[in-house]
Amino acid sequence: AKCEANTFDGERCLYGALNSEIRNLLRDYKVVSSTIIRRELYPEFLRRLFEFSEFADVCFIVHDRKFFAHKCVLSARSDYFNDMFLDKWLGRREIYIRHELVSPYAFHGLLQFLYQGRVEIHVDYIDDLQRLAKQCKITTLMQRLEEMAYKAQFFECTKPGTKVTNLVIETFDHLELSSDFGILTEEALPLYMSNWIGPSELPFYPEERAPFADVIFCVDGHRFKCHKASFFS
Repeated sequence: AKCEANTFDGERCLYGALNSEIRNLLRDYKVVSSTIIRRELYPEFLRRLFEFSEFADVCFIVHDRKFFAHKCVLSARSDYFNDMFLDKWLGRREIYIRHELVSPYAFHGLLQFLYQGRVEIHVDYIDDLQRLAKQCKITTLMQRLEEMAYKAQFFECTKPGTKVTNLVIETFDHLELSSDFGILTEEALPLYMSNWIGPSELPFYPEERAPFADVIFCVDGHRFKCHKASFFS
């Protein structure tokens, strides 16, 4: 049971506490505050979007295993995917990946990191995921994989008989995710309403804004190019 505010499990935790001192500690601890719950809504939304694949507009088939995804998410998080969707994979809804060095398990981990900023992976697939991260130019994932692999090896050396089987790779905070997905928000706005975004030093907008939008809202003559996945809950 999780000690969350305004939930049955939260109250059950408080009720089951051994004494008043423990109950007071639980009430005072940040985990039971509604603020923390609101803060966790964003990663929970990304988790559900990744796991349920609602409104997915592309399917990767890796050695006969299917992975449904959203072009807008992958393009916002990876320049590699963005370039491929606008060039080699333009207009394609199914993409076959048959390279022997790309394992379905590692590809799943790559997608999970792009969506959630974290991934749990078996040590046997670390090299495969590292190779994919390098191919897709996902620097943060490459760095974190190297750091965690080193820490796991060091831990095993200092604890004889201990064997690390799984690693959890995650970003230190959600600022990177918020920044990347914030691009989708800017692109949804009409050009005259949005702030400039982009890597160039000059304030030029990309030629095509929101290329993967799948729904347009018209409000008082203003057109907002959005993604259905953004409204999934």
